[in-house]
Amino acid sequence: RSRFNIGAGEIMCVEGKTVEEVKNQIYQLCNVHTFTPGYHHLDITIGDAFPEWIEMRYGGRRPTTYRGKKRTGNAYIVRLLGHIKVQELTQADVQKCMDDLSERLAASTIHAICSLLRCFLQEYVDRREIPYNPCDHVILPVVVTQEVIPLSSEEVVRLLEGLEESGFRDVFAFTLLT
Repeated sequence: RSRFNIGAGEIMCVEGKTVEEVKNQIYQLCNVHTFTPGYHHLDITIGDAFPEWIEMRYGGRRPTTYRGKKRTGNAYIVRLLGHIKVQELTQADVQKCMDDLSERLAASTIHAICSLLRCFLQEYVDRREIPYNPCDHVILPVVVTQEVIPLSSEEVVRLLEGLEESGFRDVFAFTLLT
């Protein structure tokens, strides 16, 4: 339960089971939206709405974060899904896109791309402009973490002996021993 003043001295009460429900009710009462591209205009394509969303969501953050998200979004999301209208995007479209990317990119990169797309589409779901997030239940590649196996003492000695003439022996010795 939340009470707030909407401006003209009028105090409103909003109730909800989750913080998200309360937030959405407050946005509707105040006619405030976290993201405006495509609001009540779902003929907008992902290619048109996504760059505006990136600007609004990440524009005020560190420049490197903003540039990275913008680059990732333009390179993969806008290029592959930009021609599709927001309300026409299906889970099959997202799955095909992620499958195509899995042939060229690392699994962790695909997870990052899907996460960015999921956040973008969740704005539309929160405003009830699309019924569900097409990124939900998309099967992503498994991120495989490899165990680091340290070199044995004999392998360290052989490595340093092999580097005697290269001029890098001392650098490697320092790195291995610290």
